[in-house]
Amino acid sequence: GQAGAGGSVNWLVPLPLFVGAAVGAVYVRRHPGERRAEPRTVFTTAEEAAFVRKRARAAELLPELGLLIAEAPVALPGGTPGMERALDAYAAAGTVLDGARDLADLAGVVALVEEGTAPIRAAMNAARPSRRRLLWRRSVPAQPHTPLTCFFNPFHGLATAGEVSWRMLGRRDLLTVAVCAECAAALAARRTPQSLTVRHEGRLVPYYEVPPEQSLWAATGYGSLTGGPLAPPVNRGDFRRAAEQR
Repeated sequence: GQAGAGGSVNWLVPLPLFVGAAVGAVYVRRHPGERRAEPRTVFTTAEEAAFVRKRARAAELLPELGLLIAEAPVALPGGTPGMERALDAYAAAGTVLDGARDLADLAGVVALVEEGTAPIRAAMNAARPSRRRLLWRRSVPAQPHTPLTCFFNPFHGLATAGEVSWRMLGRRDLLTVAVCAECAAALAARRTPQSLTVRHEGRLVPYYEVPPEQSLWAATGYGSLTGGPLAPPVNRGDFRRAAEQR
């Protein structure tokens, strides 16, 4: 999917190129006695490389949010609660980054940074109208807890297409989820959006198929399934407790 315009985050890595090169290397002639790489090892290496790259980028997001908070006008939209939401999201993002084990956790950092950025960007736009398009090209949600990132993959960026109805494979109930423009187009064309996957019980599955007691992200859909902010459950220990169940 494409990231939303403005302050959103979009840094997906073209894994097929990396994996293709790695798989090709398996078939290169080796010296006698050299151990042959197994395909599973190749793919695991690709996953680890993607994790390292995205963790490095996620680590850069925290000081960026910290600077925004430090430079924010005294009066934020919503008053003191606006600043509290930003600070809570900043603390939660640090907790998740420290305990991140997979890409779903790093996507949680992205979602939390967006959650903390929203009231700051709104205040900066109000203070500097001439820079509005540079700082925030999407209107700030009327409800401060509206999910900001794409349900299917927060790395896609902001949920610029709003909320859509979606039925998970094998289930009858319809879910209302916030999506990016590309995922909305995929659903409209009756195609499955490119979801964020994680390794669970030895195989790659969409993150939302992990049992919710083992993943805060599966339980919340990065905010889409709960309609509330992500920072409070992280800061009260839900992220840590879920990770201990994996």
